[in-house]
Amino acid sequence: MPTAAPGMTYKGASIGGAIFSPLWVVAIGALGFSNAAAAIGLVMALTMRVLADSVFARTPQQMGLAPDGDVLGTQPTSVTSPAAKPLPGALLWSDPKFLTLSAGRALGLFAQIGLTAHLFSLLVPTLGAQRAGLAMGRLRPWP
Repeated sequence: MPTAAPGMTYKGASIGGAIFSPLWVVAIGALGFSNAAAAIGLVMALTMRVLADSVFARTPQQMGLAPDGDVLGTQPTSVTSPAAKPLPGALLWSDPKFLTLSAGRALGLFAQIGLTAHLFSLLVPTLGAQRAGLAMGRLRPWP
């Protein structure tokens, strides 16, 4: 289904924004922008290296995993609908389901970023840049 991957991607981006935005604010406040960017870049590179070596280099069978819903050691069941057809590359742009999901998500993200930027500018005079940044990341900086 061509709409499953973008849906999962947007959910992951929302969770990442809620977790990593406040961490960026704290890191920039503590280290300065250049040092925070270098530190976060280094952490990201090390994380990708560890994941590449420990997870991505092995197949699911090597890790003792079976497709979702299947029991290891039994005949796998088909999880693909007979009506499903792969739409690689440019063919996705002719699928109305993909287009409407992507357009709706793009408009939603555009509105979300605009609202967040507007609310941030309203909160800065009252809370200061540090606390306003944490508020935009949905975490409270105070106990």
